Amino acid sequence: MMNYERREIQDSDIRISCYINFVLSEGLSENSMDRLDGMMSAQLSLNAVQKLLSEQKSTQKISGEQLFGISDAPFAVKLRCNYPDFPPFSGSQIDMDSIPLMDASFPTHVRLQNYLFDILGKSCTVQTDIQRFWLIPGEWKTSYGTPSPFPKELYDNLYKLFLEFFQLDDQLFDEPEYRSKFGNSRLLKNYATEEAKKKKFVQVSSAKKSFKTNTFRAQFKNALKELRLGTFIIADGSSQGYFARRKRHIAKSKAHEAGEEEEES
Repeated sequence: MMNYERREIQDSDIRISCYINFVLSEGLSENSMDRLDGMMSAQLSLNAVQKLLSEQKSTQKISGEQLFGISDAPFAVKLRCNYPDFPPFSGSQIDMDSIPLMDASFPTHVRLQNYLFDILGKSCTVQTDIQRFWLIPGEWKTSYGTPSPFPKELYDNLYKLFLEFFQLDDQLFDEPEYRSKFGNSRLLKNYATEEAKKKKFVQVSSAKKSFKTNTFRAQFKNALKELRLGTFIIADGSSQGYFARRKRHIAKSKAHEAGEEEEES
């Protein structure tokens, strides 16, 4: 088993405690209680393997892209955004609650790419219109094809949504060092000691820096590439469908034709 799996398990009690506090502060509802039930069930499964994981040693090198200790938190997303209301986009609301969540044992950057793959795959009125060459904001050229400029507003909105989704939006994690007054913040208040709070602060600050400087952009580009190389499958009896990822043994010539080399992941 990998080190990041062990870390996710160590943080599981704190994540559930945070969500209980969130539910109590926002008010109980059928939806929030269903989510809490699901988290509690997941916790029981994690506890069942915790002893086994603690006895195993990992020798695998962990990439900085994996953003240790960062958990999915769709309940923390407050921002409401729509896709652009001009072609080829649908203008409908971006539904973060519909994202099929991955197991926490997957590295954060892998989960991010898959979630962007899902969200972007639903962005256009004709879903396959997303399968074009896009020039994302901040890039001046691409090596292949004739790109369309990707809407900056949508790119920026998805960036903000996923900052909230991973609970990286708090500005205190932009500060260069920990201060005792940070101890009562959302992600730190459930840690018992100042040492534990400081350690978590450093962990989240490092993850946020990685997210802002490279991870989001790299995984956004990778998600668009995977959509471009993917296969659109129409659901039975419906005009809607979903994208299936390419098989990883795809011929190099086809991958070359599809666009730029894949970003580090």
